[in-house]
Amino acid sequence: MDIIKGARQVKHILKEALQLDPQMRPAFLQRHSIDIHQLLLVIGNPDPELRDALAFRIFVESLYAKNWSQNELNEVVKRLISNDYLFFNIGEVGKDSIYTRSFSALWLSYLIKVDTQHPYLSDQECKGVFDKIATYLMREYDTRGLVENEGWANAVTHGADLYISCISHPHFEMRFVPQFLQGISKSIWAGNVFVDDEEQRLAEVIKLLHTIDYPEDVLVEWMEQLFDKLEYHLYERGYTRDYFKAKTNSIHLMQAIYFKLKFAKIYPKVQSVSSFFIAKFM
Repeated sequence: MDIIKGARQVKHILKEALQLDPQMRPAFLQRHSIDIHQLLLVIGNPDPELRDALAFRIFVESLYAKNWSQNELNEVVKRLISNDYLFFNIGEVGKDSIYTRSFSALWLSYLIKVDTQHPYLSDQECKGVFDKIATYLMREYDTRGLVENEGWANAVTHGADLYISCISHPHFEMRFVPQFLQGISKSIWAGNVFVDDEEQRLAEVIKLLHTIDYPEDVLVEWMEQLFDKLEYHLYERGYTRDYFKAKTNSIHLMQAIYFKLKFAKIYPKVQSVSSFFIAKFM
């Protein structure tokens, strides 16, 4: 069976499944040999209906219905953090490989949430997963949001959601945070202006760090480095398009961070510093 024909068949089966009563779907999918491994085969399909509206929806529904064993979930997580999924052709820009990487991040965010509530990964396995995940946004160069005719790519948003799930996990350790922050910094300079609320999800990562008592002074230093880079770029290269894109992203991120922290009444120093940079660079 060729890949295109296989994808079309899977799409047809999933559409039929979603027309059934939810209680009847597991048996229907089983009869048609659609398991989590089959869904993995279309995780990065460029057809947005198959990838997002069908496969992802069935994945989430089946995950929360506990239709898959702990061993299956464990195996899928290990596959998703590999070079075949989360890091598939990492570094490419404008190619369809982004859908595999981005949706691997999205799937992983849900799988880690479930492990938080119903553990299927050991403590050591969790740390290995976090270690791999931590570098994702540092290495992702394709930061497109909505792609014409192909739907959402959304690597930054899905990467942020993945980081949020990690930070919320009981086995998460602070040592991974610097890589998360580097990934956020990298996303700011990746060449696209945030237009799909990417900054809101990234700001949520910063807000959540308060729950693990991450040092406020470290965050302040990170923010200062963001704007030091902007000023250095301006000094060295002048008013380039990259400068203006990164400046816009940085200001929007600072605004999102400021309001999220202000309403939560946390990290007063970060609020003050973000306010300072907003006023300085607006």
